[in-house]
Amino acid sequence: MATIVYVNRAAGVRHLRAEQALARAAGAARRAPVLNRERPWRWELSGDRAELHLARPGPAQNRAARARNLVDCGSALHHALVALHGAGARLSVDRLPDPAWPDVLASLCVDGFGPPTPAEIRAHRAIALRVTTVARPGPVALPASALAAMGSAAAQAGARLRLPDAGPDHPDGPAADRALIEAEADSPLGWLRAGEALSAVALAAADHGLAVLPDPALLADGRGHVAVPVELAVADRRSARRTGQRVS
Repeated sequence: MATIVYVNRAAGVRHLRAEQALARAAGAARRAPVLNRERPWRWELSGDRAELHLARPGPAQNRAARARNLVDCGSALHHALVALHGAGARLSVDRLPDPAWPDVLASLCVDGFGPPTPAEIRAHRAIALRVTTVARPGPVALPASALAAMGSAAAQAGARLRLPDAGPDHPDGPAADRALIEAEADSPLGWLRAGEALSAVALAAADHGLAVLPDPALLADGRGHVAVPVELAVADRRSARRTGQRVS
């Protein structure tokens, strides 16, 4: 369902470059890990600005469905931001900018361009590296470097990664096949941030040869906050290339 709407086309060269970068970022957002394949968001582009809208608004939507949709939209937002930073865009982001319009989830403005940092290039590259084809099921050894990268990615996105099913230690680190991405607050902003963390953890995992597969069923953690269950597995990129896989 994800769509891109041009509200006003860019009039100047500076805005044209920003608009093109925003359009590519909106396209990259379609590769974000999601709970629902419908991709419940819409991008509205206007020159050097873009807005992320929830494409399924309405008072009839129950709380669980809205939380699930906002997690998906947060994942899309993070993928878009990674693509923009990887292209050297310098931008400002305002999440839930207007309480009167709760279905406008984020407002982005490109302020200029510069050389991307190595970390930004690496994160952008991980979008293409991420696959959902797994080499083998079951608990996988989690090297300390991968665990630290995924935990840091979740924290930077405004959520927390927890490994509830950690098993006995392996030579390379603990083994697990499940994890939880926990929202810091049971609120629309918390749900959006949990989605950003889902994207961030998936990209950090891809950079370490791991796949993160989200479970469509949200859970509540001990505080009653939303938690996104994910499966951890070894990524099978060779099989994904053979089958021409597109990530979910």
